[in-house]
Amino acid sequence: MQAFLGARNAATINLVIEIILLVGLYVGFYYARKRKFRPHHANIQAAMVLLNLVLILSIMVPAFYNFVILGGTTGGIVGTLMIVHALLGTITEGVALYLVFSERFKIIPKPWRIKKIKPVMRSVLALWTIVVLLGIGIYYFRYLAPRPEQAAAAPSPVASLQYNAGQFQIHAVELQDAVKRNSTPAVRRHTEHVINVLVGKASPDYGDLDRDGVVEDPGNGSGILMDLQAVRALSASRGDATATQLADTLRAQLTAALADAKAIMQTGSYGSAQTQIDALAARATQLASGTENSVPQLAALLNENTTLPGVTPAGVQSGTVTIEMQDFAFKPQTLSVKKGTTIVFVNKDNAKHTVTADDKSSNSGDIDAGKTYEFTFQNAGTFNYYCEYHGDRGGVDMAGVVEVTE
Repeated sequence: MQAFLGARNAATINLVIEIILLVGLYVGFYYARKRKFRPHHANIQAAMVLLNLVLILSIMVPAFYNFVILGGTTGGIVGTLMIVHALLGTITEGVALYLVFSERFKIIPKPWRIKKIKPVMRSVLALWTIVVLLGIGIYYFRYLAPRPEQAAAAPSPVASLQYNAGQFQIHAVELQDAVKRNSTPAVRRHTEHVINVLVGKASPDYGDLDRDGVVEDPGNGSGILMDLQAVRALSASRGDATATQLADTLRAQLTAALADAKAIMQTGSYGSAQTQIDALAARATQLASGTENSVPQLAALLNENTTLPGVTPAGVQSGTVTIEMQDFAFKPQTLSVKKGTTIVFVNKDNAKHTVTADDKSSNSGDIDAGKTYEFTFQNAGTFNYYCEYHGDRGGVDMAGVVEVTE
C-alpha cells in the first residue's frame, strides 16, 4: 500500500479507517448492551475485526518493518510508540479474531470457547481504544509535531561581508563555467546571483533578473555593498583610518563589478562579454580570498572574526531516507528507492541549496543552512536533479540522481 500511496498518505488513510473501526466497535457494544446480539452486534464486530486484519497486513506490518526493523529505529518517541502499538495491537487483534471465530462463526470447538465472554469482550474494546490512541500519537509525532529549532545568532557585519563575498566568488566562477558550457540559461542565472548578492534585498536592482519566475540570491540578503557600508561605519567609529580607506577602495571595486554584471545580463552574446566575465571572476576571487584589497585584509585590520556559527541541521526522524547536502555535493549522489518513498534532503552547508528537477517538474526553492526539504517519489523512473546555485542540469557539479523502482 505504501508503494502506491506513499508512507504519509497510507498512514493518513489507515488512521482514518482505524478511528471509523473503533466507532463501529462501540456501535456494536451499544447493540450488545441492548441485547441485540444477532445479527447487529455479531455482524458489526466481525466486520470491524476482519477489516482491521486487512489494514494490519497491508499497511501496518510494512510500515513497522520499514521504520523499526529495516530502519533500525527502536528508540525515540515514534520508535517506542510503534513497538508498544505493535505488541498491544497484535494481542488485541489475536483475541478479537478468537472471539469472532468462536462466537460469530462457531469455528472454535466448544471445549475451547470462553464461557464468561463479556469481560473478555470489554477488555478487547478497552485495549482496542488504547491501540487507536497510540496510533494517533505515532501519526502526530511522526508527521505533525514541530521540530525544535535553535535561533541562530545574527552574524557580525564583517562575518556577513565575508560570507557574501565568498558567495560572490563562487557564482562569478560558476558564471565563467556556464559560458564555457555555452549554457545561456545558466549564464543568466549566475549573473542574477552575482547582482543580487552584490546589492541585497533593499536595492531596486535586486530581483528576478533572468525572468525565470524565481528570485535567487545565494547570499544572506543583506548585500555586499550594504555589508561594506556597515563595516566602514564600524572602522570610522573606531578611528581606524587605514580600514576606512580600504573599505572605500573595495566599494569602488565592487561598484565597477556591479556595472560589469549588469552589462553581462544585458548582452545577447556572452562571447563578446568574455573579458568582463573573466574580470568579474578575478575581482570576486581577490575580494573574497586575496591578501590585499580584500575582505580578509579588512577583517584583520579590524581584528574581527569572520567565522560563521556552525550549521545545526534540523532534526530528522530516525529511519528516514535522507540525502545530505554537504561540501556542495549531494550525498549520496546516486540513490535507488522504491516508488512511494519520501526522501528528506538535509542542508549541512552554510550556503543555500535547491533540489531542482532537470525537467523543472519540481523545485524546492531555497533550502537555507540547516533546513530540510521532503519529496515523495510517486512514479518509477530516473529523477535527475541539481542545485540551481551550485550545479546545472545534465549532472553538472552539484547534481544527483534518484532511481525509483516499482
